[in-house]
Amino acid sequence: MLTRGSTAVCAALTALMVSNAVAQDRQPEADLRCLVVALDMGNSVDPDIKNLAPLAAMYYIGRIEGRDPRLDLEAKLTGELMKMSAAERQAEVRRCGADLSAKGKLLSDIGANLQKKGLQ
Repeated sequence: MLTRGSTAVCAALTALMVSNAVAQDRQPEADLRCLVVALDMGNSVDPDIKNLAPLAAMYYIGRIEGRDPRLDLEAKLTGELMKMSAAERQAEVRRCGADLSAKGKLLSDIGANLQKKGLQ
């Protein structure tokens, strides 16, 4: 028999699982949008941003193809490019930039830890 407290916990866990599934369903589209941003970076007049563009693009291509290696990347990318407005692209710059910064920090931290262990 479920008590009121255990019912609330079950409901919360169910909601969490559903929201996690929805987030995972949106991840391929989010990565495609970040790939669009990375390709846009290649057109930047700022040489630092332009130099980061291929690395960002390869990161997101790896995520996309890792999820589905048979995906028609060109078709999906074309569709995303046609859907995204300039305002949406700008919003994605912030989101994708934050994502890339977090991954950069992670790699930096790992490198520092490996150095401390004498492995780097």
